[in-house]
Amino acid sequence: MKFFKKERKIIYNEPFLLISLPIAFFILIITFILRPFLLIRFGLIHSDRIGHFATNTELALCEKKFFKIKSLDLFYFPTEPCNKFFAKIVKQKVLVLPKIILRPFCLIVRKIKYLKIHIAGQPMSGDYDVNNLIDKYRNQLNITKTDISQGNKFMNKINPKNKPVVTLIIRDSKYLKNLVKNNSFNYHSHRNDNINKYKRVVSFLIQKGYFVIRMGNVAKDRLKIKNNNFLDYPFYKEKSDFLDIFIGFKCEICITNGTGYDAIPTIFRRKMINIDPIPIGYISTYSKRHFSNVTKHYSIKLNKYLSLSEIFKFSLDNKFEAKEFNEEKIKLVKSSSTEIEKIVDDALNYFNNIKYRNKFSKKFKKKYKENLLRYKKNNSFRYHGKLKSEFSKYWLKKYKYLLN
Repeated sequence: MKFFKKERKIIYNEPFLLISLPIAFFILIITFILRPFLLIRFGLIHSDRIGHFATNTELALCEKKFFKIKSLDLFYFPTEPCNKFFAKIVKQKVLVLPKIILRPFCLIVRKIKYLKIHIAGQPMSGDYDVNNLIDKYRNQLNITKTDISQGNKFMNKINPKNKPVVTLIIRDSKYLKNLVKNNSFNYHSHRNDNINKYKRVVSFLIQKGYFVIRMGNVAKDRLKIKNNNFLDYPFYKEKSDFLDIFIGFKCEICITNGTGYDAIPTIFRRKMINIDPIPIGYISTYSKRHFSNVTKHYSIKLNKYLSLSEIFKFSLDNKFEAKEFNEEKIKLVKSSSTEIEKIVDDALNYFNNIKYRNKFSKKFKKKYKENLLRYKKNNSFRYHGKLKSEFSKYWLKKYKYLLN
């Protein structure tokens, strides 16, 4: 039967379920009887990729608080955690049991309509904060005082003057190629960028008194900057799972072009500068701590740059793969090194509230919301609550056609 095609494949790959599924059915009957007195829920935690590992887990915990759900939640890691220290943080907050115990329960409650209430750990819209909870609540996942003390020793070594830290995480092709060697990730190629374009903004931030750490587990190219206030972490010999997370916890600002790691500073409520976010309909708008520019879409067919309304009209707001833009003859134009510096300077003024009045952002957000609602068939409206983020005044003033 088609209905159980996925489940048959899972059982084929995990034969232990032939024994554990019947036992789980019996236990679920008891769980169902106990429900008026104690709600027991079962869920998996996306442990394979750091973005979903962090954001989905944090949002699930925030939503439980927001909706005042009283339950005993039991979780498992379906894969070996991509970051062992973050797994430790999660285990300090929720009850994680072995996969062999909880896997059958999750398969059953996900499939049977009347048991949906027993599903745990699934935020309403994945890793999108549609209820604006990041600003409403303090982070649910946290680092212990002991670990903070250990991390501060590292920071004192590389940053003895204790300058505020800015992290820079720029996506390139190497990480996913290393992670899954047998698969091609060319469909994500439009999200990659050249790290050397960010050399100018790093120098700018250093002059402003920041300590800059370029992040990444692996990276294609070095960022060749010789300065005591810069660390090219992917090539740092002492990098570790612990430092990956602690640096994201410790930073004041994170600059990103949209990759999984930026989830770490996000869940720790750090300020975020999003450069050339794509797709347009999925920009992180849920927090006042987020600042963005708007990716330029050049139509080869029309021989022009598209306005925001045209991007939505042609359903480009929800395109995730490079081939989709290629088929529509759309060229995504990245920001230049000078523009990146201007956007970051704009963001610093916003975060520091230096007379930052932005009529352009206000107009853009109004137009953005109108298009989200007008083109509901595109579905990107489902990934936004209140539009609280800020958009670059410099950028929108320079490219006024976006507001048409």
